[in-house]
Amino acid sequence: MNNETIVATIVGTVERIGEKQQISPKFSKRVMEVTIPGKRPSEWDLELQYERMDLVEQLGITPGTQIQATVKLESKRWGDQRKTFVNAIVQELSANSVAQPAQAAPQMQAAAPTASNPFG
Repeated sequence: MNNETIVATIVGTVERIGEKQQISPKFSKRVMEVTIPGKRPSEWDLELQYERMDLVEQLGITPGTQIQATVKLESKRWGDQRKTFVNAIVQELSANSVAQPAQAAPQMQAAAPTASNPFG
């Protein structure tokens, strides 16, 4: 059996931020849903545990925020059906705010139509 820790970096967009949950007196967590873009976008639930739950507010993360997270992957197998569940537990987190279209629009300038190019 291999007991090595699997660590991955996830870069994506926050879709939803869950509430803080007190699971037991010694364990609390918060789940953040993230979409990784690509030909087949991948959706992940990133788990923030203990004091890392507050990183959402500290970094100003809201739905639509681009994030980069280093996660530790843990898996558990349940029942006779051999279903495996993977938890992506956040170890490090950083955020980039996304420019709103209204802010980007004034920087864009359309080309003026000419005789050779009537579309600009």
